[in-house]
Amino acid sequence: MTRQAPIDRDVARHPPGLWQRIEITPLPGVVVARLEDDADRFWLRLAHDGERIVDAVARTERIPWSTCPGAAPLLAEQLVGRALAAVRLFDPMIHCTHLYDLAVLAVAQVGGDRVAYDLHVADRVHGRTTAMLAKDDHIVTRWLLDGTILCEPDAWAGRDLKHLSQWRGSLSPDEAKHAAMLRRAVMVSGVRRSSQTVDRHDDMPIPSRAGACFTYQPSQMARARRSSDWIRDFTASSDTPLGDLCHFPLLASNGPVA
Repeated sequence: MTRQAPIDRDVARHPPGLWQRIEITPLPGVVVARLEDDADRFWLRLAHDGERIVDAVARTERIPWSTCPGAAPLLAEQLVGRALAAVRLFDPMIHCTHLYDLAVLAVAQVGGDRVAYDLHVADRVHGRTTAMLAKDDHIVTRWLLDGTILCEPDAWAGRDLKHLSQWRGSLSPDEAKHAAMLRRAVMVSGVRRSSQTVDRHDDMPIPSRAGACFTYQPSQMARARRSSDWIRDFTASSDTPLGDLCHFPLLASNGPVA
């Protein structure tokens, strides 16, 4: 299932679809995580003593809902004082799913090297799509999906992404992590379809998704409104996610450190 093949940057833009980039940068006592895709742009900085988080800063730079920025201080507050290993035990439903995922990836990279992930999910044709995850410019996971059912790779054929929790135990730790990341990207890719049919300024959260994340908590849904100018299409432009890192400083709590 695992492959090691370099990404051709020109080819990687096609076919049109979601492009998500995640970068995790460990520094002495600090780890910074950044994410950008068609609908989102976030970063998270954690300071730690090797065992516990001693400081946390989270920011939402581009978001689909007006209430999303409130998720950043909530997560930062809950992270401070927690053991690194305990972060994955948080309830992701009450947080911004992207910031929560960044926190899990960040603490897992403490003491390691900088890593960058590129995730591509092609726009669906007759319900089918291809999804790919690359780590440091090498493809490590590639799927063919019919709806949420895996058709390729052959070893995973017939498995349903909706039930990943039921079969991820049969995967290696890296496979399980990459599968969870790519499933999230597949879910987010639906925003490309919905953004073409909804009013980007005035529509409200879908009631059937209540409880799915911070914005979809009952206390937030009633006042949530769609953000303006929230969608980017990286596969249709010369830009790349996180391409302007000067706007993503490696923040210390009192200012930039790099």
